[in-house]
Amino acid sequence: AVNADGYQSCVDSRWHQVAFVVNRAGNATLYVDNVAIKTVDISALDGTFGSGNLIFGADGLGQYGMMKGEFDEIRIYGIALEESRIQELYYINALNKLNNDISVYVNSDKASLYKADTIAAMKAELAESQTFVNDYEVGGLDAISAQYTALEANYNEFLNKDIKGTAAYGSDVHIS
Repeated sequence: AVNADGYQSCVDSRWHQVAFVVNRAGNATLYVDNVAIKTVDISALDGTFGSGNLIFGADGLGQYGMMKGEFDEIRIYGIALEESRIQELYYINALNKLNNDISVYVNSDKASLYKADTIAAMKAELAESQTFVNDYEVGGLDAISAQYTALEANYNEFLNKDIKGTAAYGSDVHIS
């Protein structure tokens, strides 16, 4: 069985990509968040993957209980994906998630705490990023990873900017 020896749990309330690639001619590889965690040789195994139940969120024998969490966008391909394709899918999904998080934030009541030009700049960056994802074509791994890295850095910088109207008040009153 392929396992993630030494890999820390990704139970942290965040989005994670988990991919399992089986190449019947040789290997099975587990990826978590764009990183190959474990590869094992399966070339000597008999049988097919079409004979039995496909179970998500538990081991095949049900010995370890069910996973607590949610699945989103489960995909099954008829081919063994190359590592570069797994990376592309990771960055596309991560960028879509980041775009959504930014959109929710800059359109929430919290955004009113920031200066108008700061919010406008973040919204413009968001629009550019959404267009980038919509126009993205497979094969641009460097471009999509750079877009994600830049947007994530800019969003973190945005969140750390001083908000408008921040002030501290204090008084010392003595009545006699």
